[in-house]
Amino acid sequence: MRRPARELLAGLACAALLAATPVLAQENLPAEAQGQGGVITAAWPQASATVPASVAAFGDELNIMDRLEVRLAGMLAAPEGSTYRVWLRSDEKDVAQHVGDLPATANEFGVQALTYRQPGGETLLLQFSEVLVTQEPAGPLPSGARPGPVVLAGQIDPGALVHTRRLLVRWPDSRYGTASLQGLRRMAHGIRGQAAIMREAANGGDLDGMRRKAEHVANMIEGQGGGSFGDHNGDGRAEDPGDGVGLLNYAAGALSQTQFAWATATGQQVAEEALAVQPPVQVALAWAGFTRDLSLELARTTDPERATDLAGHVLRATYRVAAAVDPAGDIELQWTLDQLAEEFGTTVTPAYAEAQALVHMPLLPPGTAKNTAGASG
Repeated sequence: MRRPARELLAGLACAALLAATPVLAQENLPAEAQGQGGVITAAWPQASATVPASVAAFGDELNIMDRLEVRLAGMLAAPEGSTYRVWLRSDEKDVAQHVGDLPATANEFGVQALTYRQPGGETLLLQFSEVLVTQEPAGPLPSGARPGPVVLAGQIDPGALVHTRRLLVRWPDSRYGTASLQGLRRMAHGIRGQAAIMREAANGGDLDGMRRKAEHVANMIEGQGGGSFGDHNGDGRAEDPGDGVGLLNYAAGALSQTQFAWATATGQQVAEEALAVQPPVQVALAWAGFTRDLSLELARTTDPERATDLAGHVLRATYRVAAAVDPAGDIELQWTLDQLAEEFGTTVTPAYAEAQALVHMPLLPPGTAKNTAGASG
């Protein structure tokens, strides 16, 4: 689909997605839920006719998107006395930061690799959106030097850049500027932790503690502006150990931002990668809605046997929410993805893993089609 048509449809599509969200959340129960399980794709795409062999990508180290990885395959060695230098450049191309020199020779896999970690963990993607590989004289870099002759370049799709940043590094419309997908990750793992405490309380016969934690789970999902936020255990306080935004609102933000990234991307592949984030977010929403509703019931439960049973269901549902968003290397959550795959006979890449494709930058010679992922839209 051509870009103008995508832009025309984006607003209507966002409205449809957001309008469907509460219905999806209410309808999916554990036995009938339409969740999908699967595996996490490799962080680096395999070279093919459509995927360049040389790629740069932002990633997480100490902070969000504070690391740059560069992989060059099939590059000729730099001429004697020269080196390949890697630079980050800002959107307006007025700021360039040298991040290192590539090794003179390739490794055993035929790849020249560089990993740069920003000291202090500052988020690189807030300031930079372009990677340059230059050929320059070897030796110390003079103070204040600017990039030399460019041999390869790549950048985040400029049409989707604003929405990619709101999805992954900063969303100005959220309460604390938290990016929508980062907030969703935080809330997904937060409700899992609260649900674990809740089940422990239920198993130990501490119904007051269980009801309080059930309220926490429900309110963290709903958010302070939601219709189901409140004092559910009747102790006179509406408690929320989250940030008040709510998992549902972060998920809605992720859906809308990926929809607009799809609409505004200059490359068709990037547009498709933006839409690929949505199915696992929808899976997480389905289980979050079920978790919220069951937690509301638990907050009023006085039957110990019923409490133990419901608390176990809630905890298992929060595992599915967190697994669909980002397993984050957790073995139990990875097992949950595998379990879902077996149950439903299909696969889903977690939302955060899908979103990584938006910060992959194919490195191409200057003037080669587009130096962004995907073909022209």
